[in-house]
Amino acid sequence: MTPLLALLLGASEPGLTPLDRLSATNKALINSFNRSILVLDTAQALTKDDMLAAFARDLQLPEWFGNNLDAAHEALHDRLGAEDSSLLVVLAPPSNADARATDVFIDVVSSVLVDQAKRGLLVGPEAQRILSDSRS
Repeated sequence: MTPLLALLLGASEPGLTPLDRLSATNKALINSFNRSILVLDTAQALTKDDMLAAFARDLQLPEWFGNNLDAAHEALHDRLGAEDSSLLVVLAPPSNADARATDVFIDVVSSVLVDQAKRGLLVGPEAQRILSDSRS
């Protein structure tokens, strides 16, 4: 069973699952499960501030968003709690992003998913490495 299919069928643990890319087949599979998809696109984010700006943009947060990791945790927690069928897809930061900022950002996202007993995908060529680093 592929990681995406395991996630969609609920056969994976809550949290982020790495996926090297989101192909047209994967997108069609997600859509066939009739899930609303929440995408956090940090694929161009190099710093913590870049990651938080992408987060605020993609969640359509108001200008007064706190722009810190605690506020991000709370905002994502509220958003996922309000949407039963949402699937979170995080487009992973690039390999030249600040490694510490990436690890902390991914930890925040993962902890919300685990708190909410929800599953998500970390997509990109760095996905496996990032999740391995953040769990060590």
